[in-house]
Amino acid sequence: MNFSGKVTMTLPLMSLAALAAMTVAVSPSGAMSPGPLTASAIVLGGQSRGWRAGLLVALGHTLAELPYVILLCVAFRYVGSVLQGPVGVALVIGAAVFITYFAVLLIRDALRPDASSSQGGSGSGRRSVVSVSGGLGPVLTGFLLTALNAYFLLWWVSAGLTLIVTASSLGVIGVAVMYVSHVWLDYVWLGAMGEVGGRGAALMGSRGYRVFLMVMAAILLFFALNMVLARFAGISLLP
Repeated sequence: MNFSGKVTMTLPLMSLAALAAMTVAVSPSGAMSPGPLTASAIVLGGQSRGWRAGLLVALGHTLAELPYVILLCVAFRYVGSVLQGPVGVALVIGAAVFITYFAVLLIRDALRPDASSSQGGSGSGRRSVVSVSGGLGPVLTGFLLTALNAYFLLWWVSAGLTLIVTASSLGVIGVAVMYVSHVWLDYVWLGAMGEVGGRGAALMGSRGYRVFLMVMAAILLFFALNMVLARFAGISLLP
């Protein structure tokens, strides 16, 4: 009871600690899994921004993920069925189109005559990779690759469902503890992937950088194809 006469509720610290530990244990299956978001952080890190680009991709990811997680905590029983229907189909198509566009721009940059100036890390070829996201920038790239990724959205109502239910039962504080315990992994992972891209690009010569872009484009196209096949043919190219 506080001084105003209103009853106050205290959440058991052990419950919050257990929720945080469970979140850290479950989250890597989503946050650190290979996918378009990871690939984009590596590519954009190759602009010479390194880990900073990865953190900006993570920020865009957060801007799409946080409202979605809040929505799930309010109505998780209904969101999963919606994503399995026409909305999920539209998201898969939208994600595949955007990822393909991303990959095509990578291929274009790899084939540009001035890409040879990427050697040394400061030439126009390196800067041309800014166009990879069509001028959208890392934040919006992270946002779109999250908001359009039906499989990421479904992760929260499958592998992440226990986190949603447990956090919701503990109220606003529970949701806050759960999300903070989850989201820091995104920043660490994507920041690290951005640094991998930045350091790798700095060490590559002209040909190496072109090959790097082509390989990343192929990986992105693979993810797009896998999304479409998994949704419409029930075939997954990934284990």
